[in-house]
Amino acid sequence: MATLQSKGKNSGKVDTDALCASLLPVNNSKDYLISLKDVLKTFKENEALLERNQIVKTLVEVYFECGPKFSAKRILASFLQGLVPKVGDRYQTELQIQLQTRIDASLKLLTDSDVVRSLVEAINSLMENFRLGEACLKETRMQALNFLSHALQSFVDASHQKSSPVERNKTMHHCLATIKTANLLVQKCFAEPAMDHCPDDSVQVMAARFLQGGLQILQQDDFLTDCRCGVGMVMVLALRLSLGKQYIHILLQLIFKKDVSNQEGITPTPAPLLSVDFGVVHNLSLTSTLCLYFGLLAMVDATDAVLPLVTEGWILTNVFLDQLMALAPRCEDTSSKVLLAKAVTLWTNRTSTILENGMCPGDLTTFLRGDGQVISTVLGYVWTTWDDQLDALRQNARITFENCLKIHLLAAKSANPKQDEFLCKSTLKLLDVTWNNKGKYGCLGTVVGHIGSSTLLEMNPGIAAELLSQLNEQSLACYASDLYEKLFKTSHAELVAKESTNHSAGLSTWVSTWVDPVVHTLCQDSKRLKLHIMEYVLPRLLKFSRESLNYMISTLSMTDGESRGQIGALVMCIRRARALGLLNSPRTPSTGRLDNPEMWYGLVSADVLKYALTCSDEQVRLDAFALLCENLKTTEPITELELSLLRYFLPLNLNNQSPAFRQYMLAYLHKLLGRLKESGTTLTRLASQNKQIPESQKTLEMLESYMSFLRWLQSHLFRNLHPGSAFARRLTSLAGLVLIIEVFPHKDDKELYQFTSQVDSSHINTMMECLTDTFEENKVASVRVLTFCFNHGCSLQTKSQRSLFSAAMELSRSTKPHDCTTGSHIFQVLLQQPDVVKVMKSYVLDLKVFSTPESDQTLYCCPDLTLLKMLLLSLRDQTAVARANLIVAAANRPMYPTMHCIRHILSDVDLRNIPDTVLPHWKYFMEELIEACLDLARVVSPVVQDSSPEGNVPTEAIMGPGLNVDAVVQSEEEKKLLLETTESEKMVTLMPEYLVVCCWRTIKEVSLILGQICLQATVGDTGLISPQQVQALGSYFTTQLLESKHRGAFELAYAGFVKMCEMLWRHASVDLHSLPRRWLEEVMCDIISDNPDSRLCATRRSAGVPFYVQALVTTEPTSTGRVCFKSAMTRLLMLALTHSNRTQMNNSQVHSLNILRALFRDTRLGEDVVPYVADGLKAAILGFKSQVWAVRNSSTLLLSALMTRIFGVKRSKDENAISKKNCQTGRAFFHRYPSLYQFLLSELDEATQDIDCRERLHLHPSLYPVLMVLGRLFPSSLEGADTHLNLSAFIPFVLKCASSPVFKTRLMAARALQPLAIKDQMSSLLLQLVARLPHETANDMRQSHIHGVLLQMEHLLVLVPHMNMAAREEIVVAILPRWLDVSWLTTRSNNCVITRKVALEICDHLLDTGQNMDDIKQNTDKLMHLVHLVLKQELLEKCQHSSHTPALSEFTSTLAHLCLKHCHELESQTLQTTNSNMECTVITCGQGQGQKGEGQICQNVKGQGQSDLDAYGGLCCQENVIISLLGSDMYEVRLSVLRPLCRSFSQLSGWRGILSNGEGEGEHGRMTADTVERLGRSEPVYRKLLDMALVSEWHHECLVMVYEVLYVSSSVHTITQTTDIKTFELIVEKMKLEARVEVKAAMLEFSGVFLPTVYNLVAQSKAVAAVMEDWCRVFQECSQTGQSADLQLCCASVLQQYSVLLLLDPQHLLCNLAFDMWEVAIDLLQEDDLDVKETAAMVLPALENTQTHDDLQPTLVLERLMSLLSDHHGARDVVGCVTALTRWITESREEEQSEGVRLFDKGEMNSYREDILLVGLCGSHLYHLLSRETTHYTQELLLILSTALQNQIEQISSLKQVDRKTLFVETGDYQQQYETVYRSATLLRCVGKLAEWDPLQPLCDHLYSLIQNKFDKEYRNFKLSQLCSAQDSSYMGGQ
Repeated sequence: MATLQSKGKNSGKVDTDALCASLLPVNNSKDYLISLKDVLKTFKENEALLERNQIVKTLVEVYFECGPKFSAKRILASFLQGLVPKVGDRYQTELQIQLQTRIDASLKLLTDSDVVRSLVEAINSLMENFRLGEACLKETRMQALNFLSHALQSFVDASHQKSSPVERNKTMHHCLATIKTANLLVQKCFAEPAMDHCPDDSVQVMAARFLQGGLQILQQDDFLTDCRCGVGMVMVLALRLSLGKQYIHILLQLIFKKDVSNQEGITPTPAPLLSVDFGVVHNLSLTSTLCLYFGLLAMVDATDAVLPLVTEGWILTNVFLDQLMALAPRCEDTSSKVLLAKAVTLWTNRTSTILENGMCPGDLTTFLRGDGQVISTVLGYVWTTWDDQLDALRQNARITFENCLKIHLLAAKSANPKQDEFLCKSTLKLLDVTWNNKGKYGCLGTVVGHIGSSTLLEMNPGIAAELLSQLNEQSLACYASDLYEKLFKTSHAELVAKESTNHSAGLSTWVSTWVDPVVHTLCQDSKRLKLHIMEYVLPRLLKFSRESLNYMISTLSMTDGESRGQIGALVMCIRRARALGLLNSPRTPSTGRLDNPEMWYGLVSADVLKYALTCSDEQVRLDAFALLCENLKTTEPITELELSLLRYFLPLNLNNQSPAFRQYMLAYLHKLLGRLKESGTTLTRLASQNKQIPESQKTLEMLESYMSFLRWLQSHLFRNLHPGSAFARRLTSLAGLVLIIEVFPHKDDKELYQFTSQVDSSHINTMMECLTDTFEENKVASVRVLTFCFNHGCSLQTKSQRSLFSAAMELSRSTKPHDCTTGSHIFQVLLQQPDVVKVMKSYVLDLKVFSTPESDQTLYCCPDLTLLKMLLLSLRDQTAVARANLIVAAANRPMYPTMHCIRHILSDVDLRNIPDTVLPHWKYFMEELIEACLDLARVVSPVVQDSSPEGNVPTEAIMGPGLNVDAVVQSEEEKKLLLETTESEKMVTLMPEYLVVCCWRTIKEVSLILGQICLQATVGDTGLISPQQVQALGSYFTTQLLESKHRGAFELAYAGFVKMCEMLWRHASVDLHSLPRRWLEEVMCDIISDNPDSRLCATRRSAGVPFYVQALVTTEPTSTGRVCFKSAMTRLLMLALTHSNRTQMNNSQVHSLNILRALFRDTRLGEDVVPYVADGLKAAILGFKSQVWAVRNSSTLLLSALMTRIFGVKRSKDENAISKKNCQTGRAFFHRYPSLYQFLLSELDEATQDIDCRERLHLHPSLYPVLMVLGRLFPSSLEGADTHLNLSAFIPFVLKCASSPVFKTRLMAARALQPLAIKDQMSSLLLQLVARLPHETANDMRQSHIHGVLLQMEHLLVLVPHMNMAAREEIVVAILPRWLDVSWLTTRSNNCVITRKVALEICDHLLDTGQNMDDIKQNTDKLMHLVHLVLKQELLEKCQHSSHTPALSEFTSTLAHLCLKHCHELESQTLQTTNSNMECTVITCGQGQGQKGEGQICQNVKGQGQSDLDAYGGLCCQENVIISLLGSDMYEVRLSVLRPLCRSFSQLSGWRGILSNGEGEGEHGRMTADTVERLGRSEPVYRKLLDMALVSEWHHECLVMVYEVLYVSSSVHTITQTTDIKTFELIVEKMKLEARVEVKAAMLEFSGVFLPTVYNLVAQSKAVAAVMEDWCRVFQECSQTGQSADLQLCCASVLQQYSVLLLLDPQHLLCNLAFDMWEVAIDLLQEDDLDVKETAAMVLPALENTQTHDDLQPTLVLERLMSLLSDHHGARDVVGCVTALTRWITESREEEQSEGVRLFDKGEMNSYREDILLVGLCGSHLYHLLSRETTHYTQELLLILSTALQNQIEQISSLKQVDRKTLFVETGDYQQQYETVYRSATLLRCVGKLAEWDPLQPLCDHLYSLIQNKFDKEYRNFKLSQLCSAQDSSYMGGQ
C-alpha cells in the first residue's frame, strides 16, 4: 500500500486494479479498515481517480458489502459526502444501479433471510445522514418500498414456521428492522406534497401487503413489542401513501368505528384496500391493541388529530385518550402496563406540541385546562402509577405529569405560573402526600420548574431537612437527591437574580437554606444517611457551587474541639472535592522545604488525618483512606506524607469484620496501586528526560519511595497470612496480593514493580497454607497468586510435586467435606507445573488401589485428561465399595470428594475447543463419566429418596441393595472388610450424618457435573455428548427432582437441571429445544391426573416437584413470550382454584399450590407473574376453607409468598407496626389487581354473615387473610372518589367484625380499619362506633362486641394526633360528650377487665388530644375527674377479681401506666390515710415468698428495725403510688413501672444502662419533670428497689430492670460505706449463683457502682479484700469468649468506667488481680461483637485522661494498651509484668477439643481473635522489658523464664515432625504445631537478651534445636521464617 501511495502524485501511474483488488472482498477486520483509509487518502490526493468507472463501481460495491455496524461503512459514506457535486452525481447514479440490481436479486431469494436482511440494513444505512443515499432512494423509492413489503411478508411467513426460540427471535428482529426501514423510507422519501399521495395500483398493492403483514404480526402475542408498535406506524403511513388525506376517515371507520365530521367531503374507499381484513383488529390481544394505538397515535398528523367527530369531541381526546383509558383497567401484565404508560405519555407530548404550534381549536383548548375533565382523567392515571413497582411506569408518570402542567399553562395562557390556582393546589396536594411515595419527588421537581423554589419554601419551609432525612432509605435516596438538586439550583438562580445588587446577601441566604442542612446532617451519627448524602447530594452540590466547598471546609475546621462527626464530615467533603478535581494540586511534595509540611493540600493537618484513619467510625476511616487513594489526576505524584499515612492505616484495618468495609478498602487500594503505576511511569519518563541533576535526583527519590512502599505492602500482606489469622485478615491480605499482580502483571522488564522479585520458598509455603483455608474465596485467591508466581520464574521441586500430588489424591477420598476443595485446588496448582505428567506417571506406577490407565502417549500430552482419568478410576473403585456396602463407603470412601475434584478440573477446561488430536479420548472419557455418574446416583438413591427424616439412617433402605450389611460374603478377602463394615456401621449409627451427607453430597456433585457438562460441552452427533446422552441426563434429573425426598438432594439436582434447561431452550436442534416443553407437559399431566400411585411426593411441600417446574419455566427464553410459563400458570391456577367439599387428600391441588408458591417467590420471573397474582391470592384465600389440612397448609405458605410479592419484604418484625413501605394505596392496589376488589368484598361479606350469632362460635377461615390484606392498604389524599374501587365499601364489613367472639379477629379488624379510614370520615366513624356501645349496665350486649368496638375506636384515635389542629378539635368536640355517656365502661360497674382496659386507654387518648382546647375544657375536666376516681378506687379498695382472671395483668398494667402519668394530680391525703389497706389491693405487695423477708432485709440494709408502714408512712403521694405499684403481685405491673423509671432516672443522672437501651421508648415522658426528680432522689423508693433486688423480686425481667434502675439512679444517692460493703457482698454472692445471663449482666453493671468504696477499703480489711477478689473472679468469668454479648458488653462498660482503679491500681492494692483485669481488657478488645470491642476501646481515653479523639479503633487501642501496661506496671512491678507477658505468650487460650471427631470438624474456628498476633505483641513488649536494667530481680526472673522455657521444651518434644502431609491431611495438627513453635520461637527471641545468665543457656540451646528439628525451614511460612531468621541471628550472635 505504501508503494501505491508513493506513486499517487501521478494518477496515470496508479495501479487502479491493485487499488480495487485491495478493497475487495470486504472483511470486518482492523487491517481492512487501515487499508481502506490508506486507499481513500490516495483518492484525496488524486481526485481524478474518483471518476474512473472501475473505482466508482468498486467503492459503491464496498459500501454495500460492508456490514451495518462496521465502521468502514460510516467512513466511506463520509468520504462520498465530501465529493464535489459533479463527481457525487456519478456515485449517486451508481448507488441507484447497484441498489436496483441487489433488489432484483433479493426478490428472487426471499427465502434466504440473511440475504434479505442485509439488503434491508443497506437501505436503512442509505438514510443515516447520507445525502447521496437519500437522493438515491428518492429516485428508487417505489422499488425499495416494494422490496420491503415483500421482505416483510417473507419474514412474517417464516415466523409461522416451527423453529427454535433462537431462530424465531432472529426472525422477529428481521421483521422489526424491515418495519423500521419502511417507516423511515416513507417519512424521508415520500415527504414532499407531490409524493404524499400515490394513487396508482402498485402503491395500493404494496400498502395492502404492509397492512396484511402487519395484521399477521399483531395477531401473534409473542412477537416483539417494538415490532408490533411499528406495525401501527406503518399502517398509518401506508394508508396515507395510498389514500392521501382520506386515510384518517378509513382509520376511524375500520379501527375505532367512528367518523369525522364531514367538512371536506369523503370519497368512497378504493376497492383494493377492501382485500385486507381489518376485522381481526377487534379481536387482538390487549398488548397488540395497545401497540396498534401507540403506533397510530405516533403517526397521525397533528392537523388530523384535532378534527372534530360526528357525534361530539375530537379525535385527540374522545378517540385516542378515551380508548387508552378504557384499556387501563385490563392492564395487568408488565408489558401492557408499560405500553399504556408510554402511550399516555405520547398523548401528552403530542397534545402539548399541538398547543405550542397553535394548531388546537379554541373550544378544545378550553377543554384542556387543568381543571377540565381531560387533564383530571390523565392525572388520575398518574396517581395510580406514579408509585408503581416498575421504574418505567414511575418515569412515564412523571413525564406525563410534567406534560399535563405544560398543557394546562398553554391552554390557560397563564402569564405567571406562581399565581396559577391549579399549580398552587397541585403543589399543596403533592406536599400532603407521604415522602415514601417515589412519584412525589419527580412531580415536585416538575412543579418547581414552573413556580420556583421560593414559592415551595413558603409552602413548606422545612423541605430541605425533610428531603435529607429521606436519604436514609436507599430506595428513596436517588429521588430525594434529584429533587434537592433541582431545588438548590432553582433557588440559586432566584437569589442571584433577586440580590443582584448585593450578591453576598443572596449567596448567604442560599448557603443557610441548602448547604447548612447538609453540613448538619453530615455531622450526625447516622452512617447510612451520611453515606447516601456523600454519594448522592454532596457531589452535585460541590460541582454546582465552589463557594459551598469553601463554606463547608471553613465551617467544619474552625470549631474548637473537633468532634468525630465534624472531622468525618470534613474528610468526606474534602474527599468528594478531590475526586471531582476541585482541589488545587500541591506544587511540590511534602519534603520539608514547604512552610508547613504537615498540612495535607494546605487544608488538613496530618494529625487530623491520622485520627480520621484510626477513628472508631468505619465510614470516617474509609473516607480518610479514600482521600489518600483517590485522585482525578492519576499521574499526580504521591507524597511521602501520604505514603506514611497509608503505612499507618493498612496494618490496623486488614482484619475488619464488615464485608462492606473490606470491599471498599480493597477498591480504594486498587485505585492507589493504579495511581502508583501511572505516576511511577510518568516519573520514570521525566527522570530519563530531565538533564538537571537535582530535579532528576528528587524524581528518583520519589520513585524509590514508591518501590519501598510496594515492597513493604507485599511483605506485610504475606506476613498476615499464617495459621490462626482471622478469616477477614486472610481474605483482605490475599485480595491485596491479587490486586498487586493485576496492576503490575509483569508483562516486561520495564514494569515499575516486579512482584516475583520479592518471592521465595517461604512465600510459596504461605500460599500453600492458604489452600487449607476453610473459605473457598481464600483458596481461589491463593491459587491465583501461586499461578502468577509459577508463570513468572518460580517453580516447585519434583519432590514437592510428588508429595503434593499424593496429598491431593488422599484428600480426594477424604470423608471431611472441606478436604475435597483443598485437593481440587492443589490439582489446579499442580497442573501449572511442566513436570506434572512425570509425577502422575510415577504415582500410577506405585499405585495399588486401581489399575493403570491405557498407555497412550497422546493421552499424556493432555495433563488435564490424564488426571481426570485417574480420578475416574478412583471413583469407580469407591463406587464398587458403595455398591457392596454403602455404610462402609460413607465412613471410608464417600465418593463425593473425588467427584468434586473432577468437576473443579472440568470447569477449567474449554470443552468447546478440544483439539482434534485428543477429541476421541475426551468423548470416550465423557461417556465413561456420564455412565459413572448415573451408576453412582442409582447406588445412593435409596437414601435420598427414602421418606425417613433427614439425619436418620433409613431402616428399610438398609435391607435393600447396596446397604445390606448381612449380605457381605464371608470369603478370606472380605473378612477384613466385614470388620471394617462393623466399625463403619457403628460409626454411622452413632453419627448418621456420615451416611446422609455422603449420599446427598454425592447427588449434589452428580447433578452439578452433569449440568456443567450440558452447559459447557458441545451437544450433537459431532459434539462431546450426543442427543441420546442428553435425553439420559434429562431422565436422571427428572427422577431426582420428582422422586427425591431429601431437600439437599433435590435442591442441588435443581441447580444442575437449570443449567441443562438453559442449554436446551436455546439449542438449534428442534428435537432438543422441544424437550423442556415435553417434560413440562408430562409433569402437568401427572399433577392433573391426581393418581394416588403417582411418583410425585405430596408431602414435604411437594418435595422436588416445584423445583422441577421452576427450572423448566424460569429458563424459558423471554423471546418466546414464555408460552410454556403462561400455560403452566393458567393450568396450575385452575387446579388451585378448584373448590370441593372432599375430606380426602387432593394431591393435584396441593401440588399446584406448592408450585405456585415457588413460582411467585422466584425473582427471575420478575414481573411475568404479576398477571397471575390476583388469581393466586384468590386460590390462597379460598384454600383456607378447605377441609383437607394439606391444602390449608399449602394455602398459608402461598399467601405468605404472595404478601411478600405484592407488598415487598417485611421491614419490621413487629406485627403491630407495618412499615409504609410494605403498604399500597387502595387505588394502586385495585388498579393493579382489579378482580380482587369484588372478590375481597364478597369474601368479607360472606365471612361477616351472622358473625355476632350467639348460638354458635363463628370461625370463618377466609376472614383472617382478607383482613391481613386490607390492613396493608391505605387511602391517599390524591386519589379522589373512585366509585368503582372505593375503600369505604369495606368499612361496614370491618365494623361488623367487632362482634366476633374471636379475639384475634377483633384485633385484626381494628388494624384493618385504621388504614381504611379517610380523614374526612374519622369523626362520623367514631360517632358510629360510640353509638354501638351500651349506655347502661343492664344492657345484655356481649362483652366481645363491646371489646371489638372499643378496639376499633382506640386504633382510630391513634391517628388523630397526626391530623391538623382543626380536624383534631372537630373530632374531640364531637366524640367527648358521647363518650362520657358510656364512661361507665371504665368503672367497676363493668366487670370485664379487658373492656375496662381499652376504655381507659381511650380516655387517655382523648385527654391527650383534648388538652389545651378551651371549647371542651368542661368535658375534659369531667373525663379527668372520672379517671382519677377510677384510679383511687382501684388503689384503695379490694380487688374484685381473682388473680387468675384473664387479662388482669394487662388491665393492671394500664392502671399503673395511668397512675404514673397522673400521680402528681392525685390527692396525697387520701392515700396517706389509707396505708393500712395497701396489702389487700390488686396493685400492692403480695403475700408470696418475697414478702416474708422484707422486714429482715430492710433491717439489714437500712440498719434500723422499722416496719413497712413506718418506712412508707408520711411519704408524698407520688412515692406512695410508686412503692405501692412496685409491690404488685403481677410482674407485668412492676415492669410497667420500672421501665419508665429507668428511662426517667437515666435522663436525670445522665447514665444509661447497657441492657435498657430502647426499653420503654417514649414512656419517660408520661411523668412530669418535678415528679421524676423527686422520685429520683427519694430514699424510700431507692430502699424499696434495693429490697426488690436482693430479696423480694423473683421475675427475671423485673430483676433486670430493678438493677438497671438502681444503676442509673445510683449517682444521685448518698449511701453509707457499711451499707455499700454489705450490699456489695450480697450482690457478689447472688452473681455467683445466678444462671440467667441478662440478670447477671444487670447485677454486674450495678455492682460496679460500689467499686470506688470497696477499693479504698481493701487495705483495711481482709474480708473486703476477699470480696473484691471474688468479684474479680466473677468479672473475669463473665468476660470470657464463651459468654453472651450482653454480659461481655457490661464487663466492657464497667471496665471503662473504673479502668483507673482496676487497671492502673493507683494504690497498688490489687497486685496480681490487676493483671487479670488487663487480661480481661485485652480479651474484650479481640471479641467478635463490634459493640463489645468499641466499648472496651473506651478504656484507653479513660486511662490517658484525654478528651480529644477518644474514640479510636480497637486494633490501635490494643497496641496502645499493651504499651501502657509495659510502661506503667513495668516501672513498679517488673516481676509481675514479666510473669503476665510470659504467661500470655506461652499459654494457649483455645479450649480443648473433645476426643470424638464430628464430620464437619476441620481446622480452626474463624473467629475474630488472633492469638498469634497477640503473642507477637506480648513478645515485643517482653523483649523491650527484659532489655532494661533487671539486676534487682535476677533470681525471680530466672525462675519465671526457666519455667516457661521448660514448659515449651516439653510441648515441642511431644510434637511430630512437620511435612506436607501434616499441612494438607492433618491440618488441625499442623495449626496446633505451628502455634506451639511460634510461641516457643517468640519466647526464645525474648530470652535471648539474657544470654549472660548461664542457667538459661542449656534450656535455650535445647529449645532452639527442637524448633529446628520439628519445623524444618523447607516448610516454614513467611511469618515464621522471618521470626526464626531474626531469632537465629540474635541467638547465633549471642553465642
